[in-house]
Amino acid sequence: MIAVMLLDLDRFKNINDTLGHEAGDQLLKLVTARLQSVLRAEDTLARLGGDEFGVMTSGFVNKENAALISKNLIHSLAKSFVINNKKINITTSVGIALYPSAGTTVSDLLRNADQAMYVAKHRGGNNFEFYSPEGYLKMTKRLRIENALKNAVKNQELYLCYQPIYNLVDNSLFGVEALLRWHHPEFGKTSISEIISVAEESGLIIQICDWVLNEALRQFKAWQLNTSQVFKLAINLSAKNLAAPDWCAKVKKLTENYHIDLHPLIFELTETDVIQDMKNMNHVLSELITIGAEIFIDDFGTGFSSISMIQNLPVSGFKIDQSCIQGIEQNETSRNLVKSLFVLADNMKLTVVVEGIETQGQLDFVKSYAKGKGQGYYLSKPILANEFEKLVKGFEPSPADYK
Repeated sequence: MIAVMLLDLDRFKNINDTLGHEAGDQLLKLVTARLQSVLRAEDTLARLGGDEFGVMTSGFVNKENAALISKNLIHSLAKSFVINNKKINITTSVGIALYPSAGTTVSDLLRNADQAMYVAKHRGGNNFEFYSPEGYLKMTKRLRIENALKNAVKNQELYLCYQPIYNLVDNSLFGVEALLRWHHPEFGKTSISEIISVAEESGLIIQICDWVLNEALRQFKAWQLNTSQVFKLAINLSAKNLAAPDWCAKVKKLTENYHIDLHPLIFELTETDVIQDMKNMNHVLSELITIGAEIFIDDFGTGFSSISMIQNLPVSGFKIDQSCIQGIEQNETSRNLVKSLFVLADNMKLTVVVEGIETQGQLDFVKSYAKGKGQGYYLSKPILANEFEKLVKGFEPSPADYK
């Protein structure tokens, strides 16, 4: 088997734009030498144009050999380059096409290696991908979703649903979580995880989260005017929003424009978002708390750093992930884990909300704790704003006084 590989340097344009084309040309020469140094004498390396390189292996190469060669090529660029006394870091994405499974002609192999390379790049870069028709179709669909998402706000395809959060001891309403939804004419209802993933990769996440913040606050003010019920509003944030230097000022301005007190607002962050930049995150979250908001860690219990986070960050509470209560009726280990989290929250004077309550058994377990709060499809699915307003106005515990 012969392998054809295409390599494309990740974000090389940024280097040309910031350091100039002369530095870019020097970097390409150094990259070429590094790549050549890890190839076998019988393999062929060629620069195909711009920041793209091609490799053709000679002799028999199976999938495992091709993967190893690709890893070596990627690893060869791990050490910083030095140009004009400046350190430059660069990574590469590699697409691999194997003869004859991915093509029997040079043009077919090059085309399919190119498609695989773009799949690798859309996975975040600095990795390799073998060509497969399924992988390419998945990538092209993702690109169509990305292009459609760019117009989603303008075309009013994005909307919010709201899922109630209950005080389970007295069946009162604690708050409501604003949840992003998207209904597209071609893709239908797209999962929130896919929306966020595409938005993160395409750089649209800040624009979308800003829209969510504005829309949720606008709706919250409408509820305050139309109902007498007091409850909190939970809004999910992205780490990229918090990294923006003017974000806290933006929150403050919006709340002032809508004449909303910040104290009923809860901003939710996942552990993954927090660990990206712990130092800066601590500063921004402290600023949010100073102006009156609360911070919750979402999906608590799914990572390795959860407890250290609530020790080191100015959080007001956390939400126990749905995975922690699955099968809790039969699983003593799960029961003990959740019990310990309730004790932890009580000792640290933190609010705790259990997510994803879907059965009577899960509900009974959470209700057994004096400060238990919960949300999930067993209590209420996410509903439209007008439906939530009806729920608030004629507030009746659901389902049927929690049975």
